[in-house]
Amino acid sequence: QANTYRPTARPVVVAPTPVRPAPPRLGIGVYAGSMDVENQDAGEDLGLIGRFRLTRHLELEGEIAKSEFANGARVDRRLGGSLMYDLAPYSRLSAYGLIGGGVSQADIGDGAVEAEQAYGELGVGLTFRLTPRLSIAGDIRAGSRESLDDRNDDVVLRTVAPVDEEEDYTRARLSAVLYF
Repeated sequence: QANTYRPTARPVVVAPTPVRPAPPRLGIGVYAGSMDVENQDAGEDLGLIGRFRLTRHLELEGEIAKSEFANGARVDRRLGGSLMYDLAPYSRLSAYGLIGGGVSQADIGDGAVEAEQAYGELGVGLTFRLTPRLSIAGDIRAGSRESLDDRNDDVVLRTVAPVDEEEDYTRARLSAVLYF
């Protein structure tokens, strides 16, 4: 018998694909910005936010905010929420879109006139992740709000301050969020 050489198959070793950890699910933060309501000077906008990640790309944001116009002549308090779509949740810099809504209460003339309003808004923004747990973001939102009650006569509202039954607004904000 002749010695024949038979090559043997070598095992192929494939490294497993690394699994990315899920992005943090819960975040709390603050924001400051500017709000521009039609027929009025721009006002200051401050608020607290909480975020909950539903999926890799979707986040639910809740906010409690206060906007002040014309040296306190009008103060709006707002409670709302937004659904945010993060385009690149693992990237250091990511764009997002949002749709939101909620309710607000406008106090005009040191509480002389009050108006309750519902609002809806659309917006876009950019998030910069300083670390996986800390991010800063800037966004621009445009929306409309409409009066919910008829307690105040429309004529009185217009003579004290321009609060129409429907108002359009834009707001810009810069936020910092800490995730857990």
